[in-house]
Amino acid sequence: MEKINPKKARAVWQRVLQAKHEQPPMPRPERPPLPEQPSEAELLQWLAEIAALARGYRSMNAGRRTPQLRAMAAEEQGHYRQLAALFFLLYGRRPQVLSGAAPGRRSLAAGLRDAYAAEQNAVRQWREAATRYPAQRELFEDFIRDDRRHAEQLRRMMANL
Repeated sequence: MEKINPKKARAVWQRVLQAKHEQPPMPRPERPPLPEQPSEAELLQWLAEIAALARGYRSMNAGRRTPQLRAMAAEEQGHYRQLAALFFLLYGRRPQVLSGAAPGRRSLAAGLRDAYAAEQNAVRQWREAATRYPAQRELFEDFIRDDRRHAEQLRRMMANL
């Protein structure tokens, strides 16, 4: 049988007893966003609307204007990524956005008209968000500029049909 070194045994027991009396560090509770931050539900709604608009642009075939619609879809995807990053920064997790059904076959004119209305609505929405959430004002003002330009591009496409 091995002999136990009393010095080492005492040191081990001291560490065990010390660890027993120490409280484990408490995990920091997730900090809810400040009142001037968008809510989870609001961000998820915006993300779903942006995703639907981008899908709509990708589904349209406008002849020589199709690349322009694809570029608008790519810009909307950029908006989506920026809002998803904001969601992560505020809530500490990736957003789980339910994707809606893909747009059905419709006339190009109807698709452009719906996209125009969605872009106009988005401009109003981002303007309101820039006022309500000053911490993200710059982000929302960028969205306003892009969506105004998208609406103007759609108006020109309709005029050329």
